[in-house]
Amino acid sequence: MKKRVYLLVSIFIFCCAISAVSSEKKCREIAQREYPDDIEMQNYIFDQQCTAFRYMTKVEDMDVKDIALREYPEDFSMQKYTYDQQNAGKRYMTTVRDSQVEQIALREYPFDFSMQKYTYDQQSAAKRYMTTVSDNQVEQLALREYPFDFSMQKYTYDQQSAAKRYMTTVSDNQVKQLALREYPFDFSMQKYTYDQQLAAKNYMASVLDSEVKKISKREYPTDFSMQKFTYDQQLSAKLYMEAMPNNSAKQSAIREYPYDYSMQKFTYDQLQSGR
Repeated sequence: MKKRVYLLVSIFIFCCAISAVSSEKKCREIAQREYPDDIEMQNYIFDQQCTAFRYMTKVEDMDVKDIALREYPEDFSMQKYTYDQQNAGKRYMTTVRDSQVEQIALREYPFDFSMQKYTYDQQSAAKRYMTTVSDNQVEQLALREYPFDFSMQKYTYDQQSAAKRYMTTVSDNQVKQLALREYPFDFSMQKYTYDQQLAAKNYMASVLDSEVKKISKREYPTDFSMQKFTYDQQLSAKLYMEAMPNNSAKQSAIREYPYDYSMQKFTYDQLQSGR
């Protein structure tokens, strides 16, 4: 019996020695890979990796250890760092008090204790923030969009509030009415639409080709963004058609669409490709 115990102990010691040698070799490889031309830094990294390897052999929480090994299978230092972060996150999550926020964190990151902690803190702060807001109209908008996410409620509230204030300062009433008509219940989209439409309106005031301008206004009399898009498309097609040789395909395209350069171009290309 004593011989058997002695044999098992000897085998265990031998295996530990092999593992230690193997781990040291791996630590050296990591150090050389990180700093191939710097012996001093190699030695520093080697010591760090060896210390981290020994640390990881003694940790007790196997669930957290598995996370660390899975994330960094080839880096003992990062295993140690990840283990410590995840372990602290796991302990923290056992102390939280808001079960509603806790469930959000667990649902988002069921297998990541660090991210659970981060999410819990973010959501808790946002939940507290939402109890302090003063604009009920914007608050209801945020709650309607994200009923189960306090962080997104806060983000939406801030975005919508800023946009609502912005819309009270704009000076072009024509463009403002267009934005309000498109998005009567969304201040962020009102702001976006106002800016886009105003830029397009200013662009259309500066264009030089009056014929193409008339086409775009005729197609979209109350939408400056679409006027701009149409103007650019039509002008490009007009220049294209002017550069094409005056053959039968070109004449046919012009005859079919005398007031639409985009369709002239399309028809011309179709006829040319069918040859």
